[in-house]
Amino acid sequence: MSYLLESLGRGLLGQMLDAFERQFPESDDDVDQLETQRRYSTTSVDLGMRTGAAQLRACRISAARRTFEELRRRPESKDAAAIGLACAFDELGAEDDAIAMLESARAGRTDDPAISFSIGMCHERANRPVEARQAYSQAIDLCPRLRNAHERLAAMAVSRGDWREAEDCYAALARMEPGDMDILLTLATIRLAGGRTEAAITTFQDALLVEPEATEDALDEVEAMATEGALSRAIGTLEKLVAKFPGVGEFHVHLGDLYVRAGNDDRAVAQYQSALQVHPSFLEATVKLGTQQLRIGDFQQAARTFNRAAELSDRLLLAFVGLGVAQAAADRPIEAAATFDLAVGLAPNSTLLMAESARLHLKAHRRRTGQWNAPIETDSSDLPNQADTDGLLQDAIDRTEKLICAGPLRADAHYRHALLLQHAGDTDRALSAMQRAVNIAPSFAKAQIKLGILFHQAGRTAEALGLFKRGIDATQDSVDSHYQLALLFANRNQFELAFERMTGEVDSERDLGAIRSGLSLALQGVGMVDREGSAWNALNELAMQGGFFPADRFTGAGLN
Repeated sequence: MSYLLESLGRGLLGQMLDAFERQFPESDDDVDQLETQRRYSTTSVDLGMRTGAAQLRACRISAARRTFEELRRRPESKDAAAIGLACAFDELGAEDDAIAMLESARAGRTDDPAISFSIGMCHERANRPVEARQAYSQAIDLCPRLRNAHERLAAMAVSRGDWREAEDCYAALARMEPGDMDILLTLATIRLAGGRTEAAITTFQDALLVEPEATEDALDEVEAMATEGALSRAIGTLEKLVAKFPGVGEFHVHLGDLYVRAGNDDRAVAQYQSALQVHPSFLEATVKLGTQQLRIGDFQQAARTFNRAAELSDRLLLAFVGLGVAQAAADRPIEAAATFDLAVGLAPNSTLLMAESARLHLKAHRRRTGQWNAPIETDSSDLPNQADTDGLLQDAIDRTEKLICAGPLRADAHYRHALLLQHAGDTDRALSAMQRAVNIAPSFAKAQIKLGILFHQAGRTAEALGLFKRGIDATQDSVDSHYQLALLFANRNQFELAFERMTGEVDSERDLGAIRSGLSLALQGVGMVDREGSAWNALNELAMQGGFFPADRFTGAGLN
């Protein structure tokens, strides 16, 4: 991914209701039961609001509109009902009506930042940037820590090439969330695009220092105990440290390591999971959790965990590449070369994790389908440097080739094919496959960077640098198209209509699959679709061997 493109979709919500979820009554009641109750209790405002909210969540938009229109006639529920009506109009694509309802509600709730943010989002989707910026700024005035509003102001600034405003927005986010690696990488990329190379270098370096670390003295003492044979005492000491400092992820990881040495698998898994609760993007903890799941034979969970680890490793790889590009732009070629060497050394980790995730997923699939002992034909000459004892790596390669035959314009399939071939040691075919992925999808930043890695390994450093730059930066045309796509996807009704028109005259399932794949990659590029979930769906597709294209998941989760 290019963090420049990903910034364009951040902060958008899948539906206006997400902005007001905390304001609507929570209810586990069935919507049909609520509607029945309301027929016998027409005066209850609470029941009416619960019913209207449940109707919105169940996509009974016309019914929700009627419910909120009735509630709006009552003074005690006028403002809340106006918000409900705004959400209903939003679902119907009636943005001006939604804004009118929100403005009505704001008159009685002048201190509600969610109202101002939602007005801004309606204006932005309607291509009224001046009004959108004003509303987002009002939301920030009411709630300076409202991340979504900062992200939308930054997205609009990036879309028009205003790097200083975009930098100011992400600098504010970095102050709010100093340990957020994604924010730092986006800030670094924006600074690089704006020509502030020295500031970009510093920010890329800050991002690389985010990985949590514990005090060495405490861990050295524990490790000394374990080395000297006092494993139980070491575990007891570290258990006390974990109890005293539960927010130190590194303590959980080391305690998990000690449990592994003691043969206590369940407790080891629990500690790695605790580390990830503290730091969800902790790569070391993720890899160790996957390794432990593999050790106990939980192949499905191990595949999921390694899939996530591969995404985290890719992010770390991008940070090194971004730092190298910034150093090259600052005319520091020796430092840039050393940084690129570090990136090249790191790249096999994410390739290994992706390949292992695919291999384990196929292994779990065989177990589920009763094919555990099914023979697999494997030509060892195709795997010069890979001991594929169970044939699963070659099986994954073969299945990916079948997907490519069914959809030759699917850049994501060529990308996965390249990584599998690279892990199998077939560098020449991997380079060709990755080149095809880039040719099909020029904005596929991960493929550009991985192709740059392959070129760098082949001694083609000038070509590698060009690919690294394109993977970090983005053309204005690409920014424009991806920004519009993000706004369109955030308005699901319009997106579905546009997709129907685009594919209405497509006769071939192969062409339809290529269009879906290209859209999925583009939406991942702007952060609108969960990359980790999409990668997992791709593994499911691999196990199913073709045809199946999973639904993408919108990543917006509400205001924060």
